[in-house]
Amino acid sequence: MSWPVPTLTTIERPPPVSVRVWLSLLVAAAATTAAAVLMLWPHGQSTGTVIFWVLLVGAPLCTCTLLFGWRLSRWEQEQLNAEESEQEKERVESLWRDWCRRALSVDCAAGFLPQAVGADRLGDRDAMLPVNMNRAVGFEWAKDKTGAQRRSELLHRVASRLAHRLTDFRAIALTLILDGVSLADEEAWEAEATRIFSEAAPGVDFHVDFAMETDCVEWIGPHIDADELPPRLVIAAQLWHGEGDHAFSEGAAAILFGSRTGSGRTETPAAPAAGYILRPMTTGDELLKADLSQLMEMQVMPRRLTHVWFTGCSDAFEVATSASLSSPETTIVDVLLDSVAGVAGPVSGWIALSLALEAGQSNPNPQLVVGRQPGRDETRLCVVTSGEFEEN
Repeated sequence: MSWPVPTLTTIERPPPVSVRVWLSLLVAAAATTAAAVLMLWPHGQSTGTVIFWVLLVGAPLCTCTLLFGWRLSRWEQEQLNAEESEQEKERVESLWRDWCRRALSVDCAAGFLPQAVGADRLGDRDAMLPVNMNRAVGFEWAKDKTGAQRRSELLHRVASRLAHRLTDFRAIALTLILDGVSLADEEAWEAEATRIFSEAAPGVDFHVDFAMETDCVEWIGPHIDADELPPRLVIAAQLWHGEGDHAFSEGAAAILFGSRTGSGRTETPAAPAAGYILRPMTTGDELLKADLSQLMEMQVMPRRLTHVWFTGCSDAFEVATSASLSSPETTIVDVLLDSVAGVAGPVSGWIALSLALEAGQSNPNPQLVVGRQPGRDETRLCVVTSGEFEEN
């Protein structure tokens, strides 16, 4: 659904006082007042006195002064009300824009596909990529390995990729988001993750927990508005178990989120943020064009969108999205992740998000991740951008 955009009326400033109109009115008022003085002056009393001339001249002058002062005061009040309304409108628009541009900072991210294809290569329009459309593909390095061996090897690979940033913190919350079968081995995952990451980052205290929501937007939504967040490493994985046909391709994502308090970061990192994940949006087929327009206006402009990462979407939806975003002035690269990685699974949205963040290291412009969970109708839109982004 679209964001709840506040309806702001157009503020109209009062028109300036018309000199032509009011000059005519003041002349008429002065003439009427002078005529009244003449009519009310006592008959038989001399008109050569000072009092008569003071009344004849002063009364019209006072009438014009009072009348014009009333009109000028009214115009100034209308002008003041309009200025206050404009300031309030600007304040509401600023709050609304800040709400839309609320973001989570990312210190490091890594995506793991079945085949050794890097994020930069995926984002290269001219790159030759493997094609695995409608195929369930497993990790190349996981052939003939048991489930325990796959788990251990994957955690070792994640720890190796992120070790240089993990040591920047004293304590890290480690959240594991797994496919349903893997989640059944919760205790084994917790023990293995604690051991491997404690060895990769000595001196760092890891607290392991599990999140049931496999949709990245369902997890990001509540966290993006939190005033206080500890450093958190999210590892999302979908692994095969047993032989036979599989419902999805293997893959994993690792995203290290920076810490935050109400006033900023709780710890000063050794390196700047690698990127930001902006407030996501949920959309559908009927609202897609309007939602994309709102997303671009509030989160992307005046910068330029360069890449759109798709996962779990139908061909028709991908075409509709590209058509809504394309223009003669811009060239946007469509990254069809499922055609390279194979059939999307429960954490494919996390994988696309991590790869877009990785690609952002060499691309300063915003990128859009478009994902749909298997078996669901709603589609998630999420903008990621480089470390140069200013949240407000």
